[in-house]
Formats: sequence, C-alpha cells, structure tokens
Amino acid sequence: MKSNALRIVCSVIFAWWSLKSLDIAFRTESADHQLYQAVGLGWLVLPAALIVTILFAVTVIWIWRPFKLGYKLCILGLVTEMVMTVGAGIISIANPDAAKSAFIASRESRGMSVQDEMIEMVASPVFGIIAIILGVVFCGIAFFLITRLNRNLAKSDLSTEN
Repeated sequence: MKSNALRIVCSVIFAWWSLKSLDIAFRTESADHQLYQAVGLGWLVLPAALIVTILFAVTVIWIWRPFKLGYKLCILGLVTEMVMTVGAGIISIANPDAAKSAFIASRESRGMSVQDEMIEMVASPVFGIIAIILGVVFCGIAFFLITRLNRNLAKSDLSTEN
C-alpha cells in the first residue's frame, strides 16, 4: 500500500475511533458505561475514553506531521482501548443481566428498537467472547497498519522513530 493511501486509511480509522471514544466518554447510557457501572467501575470509563480520544486524535496529527513520540502514543491508545474492550467483554460474560441492561439502555438512548431475540443474544457468553475477539482483531489490524506506516515514515526520513 502506498504511503499516502496508508496515511488516509489510518487517518480515517483513528479519527473515527477518536470520535467514537468521545461519544463513549460522555454518553452515560452507552453500553460501556452501563457495563462498567454494573460492577462499580463506571468512574473508569470517562478517563479511559478521554485518554483514547486524545491519543487517537494525536495519532491523526502524527500521521501527517510525524514527531518523535507519535507512534508510541498511538500504541498506548491501542493498548488502552484493548484493555477496556476486553474488560467490557469479561463483564458481559460474568454478568449477563448487566449485559442485557446495558444493551437496552444504549439502544433506547439512541431511539433504536429493542427486540427480545437481540436481548437474549447479548446475554449469551458467546456474544461476549465474540465482542472480545472482534475488539482484539480490530486493534490488531490497526496495530499492523500503523506499524507499517511508521516503518514507511522511518524509511523516508519523515520520522525520527525506529
């Protein structure tokens, strides 16, 4: 993949992710907020989501204006995101009632319908496992792309990173 195409792809991914994390940070009816709240860790969602938001926004800047710590900050954001995603998956597996409540609150807060078969699916441990796998795979893909971009930048002397 050419460097500019890779920059565009990475920019879209990390800009979307930054905005999605911002939504999670301030929408207390989000599934993440509800799941972490169910186990007494609701206070963790705002700072973690804001950290991810900032780190991924900085990543978008680094993609176009490379600076020394940009790649490392991106990796820190990916690790934070993965920990929060895996944590939410584990909570939903361990507490199916919290998963149901979180799903319902999240859907209703966005004016979306809530179907009984979807509620039962969300309460299934398989759903939590799939959510964890998808979160890890998405973080892995983003890691692969951003690492490849970092190598391209290092080769073209646009970045001081190795």
